[in-house]
Amino acid sequence: MALSSVTAFVEFLKLQAQQYSVLMPIFALALARFIHLRLRGPLDQLNLHRALRSQLTIESKHFEHDNAVSPRLIIPLAEEWHIVTEDGAKAHSLVYYPTVTPDTHRLLVLVIPGNPGVPFYYLPLMQELMKKHGQRHEIRCLSHSGHFMPWKNNGRAFSLQEQLEHKAFYLKQRLHDDPSLQCVLIGHSIGSYFALDIARRFPQHIAKLVLMQPTIMQMAQSYKGKQMMPLFNHYEYGVKLVKAVEFLVPPLPRRWIVRRVLGFKTPELLQLASLSLVDASVMRNVLGMAQNELEEVTELDNKLIKKFETKILFVYSTVDEWVPAEFVQKLQVLFPNAQHRVVLQAHAFMMEANGTRDMAAHISQWIGDLLDCKPVVRDSRATGAHTCELAI
Repeated sequence: MALSSVTAFVEFLKLQAQQYSVLMPIFALALARFIHLRLRGPLDQLNLHRALRSQLTIESKHFEHDNAVSPRLIIPLAEEWHIVTEDGAKAHSLVYYPTVTPDTHRLLVLVIPGNPGVPFYYLPLMQELMKKHGQRHEIRCLSHSGHFMPWKNNGRAFSLQEQLEHKAFYLKQRLHDDPSLQCVLIGHSIGSYFALDIARRFPQHIAKLVLMQPTIMQMAQSYKGKQMMPLFNHYEYGVKLVKAVEFLVPPLPRRWIVRRVLGFKTPELLQLASLSLVDASVMRNVLGMAQNELEEVTELDNKLIKKFETKILFVYSTVDEWVPAEFVQKLQVLFPNAQHRVVLQAHAFMMEANGTRDMAAHISQWIGDLLDCKPVVRDSRATGAHTCELAI
């Protein structure tokens, strides 16, 4: 915050103290809290990030132990930041690299989150795919800019269109480094809209698509869209509410509230990911992008989906207020040559018991032939068994 704003705030407190001397202690406390927040704002985010990293270490050990996998055969989860615009905007990602780097036919499994676009929500899904198919290919989840650790982008707000351009920028960089790269795109909710946009831009590099609970048409006409439209159209009120929570509620009580809301049985990693949303800059990005979604996700791109129909798996929920039954029926009728599956969990499947496991089972059946394909390397001793090429 600019020095002039701080000075103006202090002068305001002085004026109030002169008029209402009995309130002087309250004004002093408010000033102390104000200064504390300005100094500790980024530190709270850093402390939360440390807690997430610590939890990742714990879960990685459990993952290796539960699957009886030698640590030497696993490349640990990596956390990376990427420049996704010419002016230096950044996006966050979590990635498992392959244990053997192939010389040809490289495959990228790219998970594109919904909104909020925080990769930690999708780490259990990435791990489920690794359990079933090993670490032969790169599996990565790429965030939406500003949805996690917003100070990395100086608190900037990004529109839906800008986020789409970020993903395209990232893929262009990857394809520049490896023109033969093939992609399996796994999109959740609005992430499915992103996946289709990537397919439109890079059609020759799409191996398969998975669209989980896809919000790719008439979002404003869904039950949830109609319900949430007033909030999204005036999302700055939501941002102010979160800012008030930041001001009034210290980190530890905040963490207890998140646990209470999500349920104490919710995995610690998901609780911490949700806690990261209690940030005014994050909420401005989340709600602002949601408003864009209702305005811009309208007509279904039939021609685009037809082009990739045989490569697409749709996964729906039995009850989904964002993707209602009439939308599901329309997709099934329009695209009979695509695969269509149903899970029992709600739209935010990763927050429910067995949600990630059930979703991963469907995804595994669809892309397993690609994930089980052993990459081609020059040294055959590195692969042991036979190799195969990606059937694109």
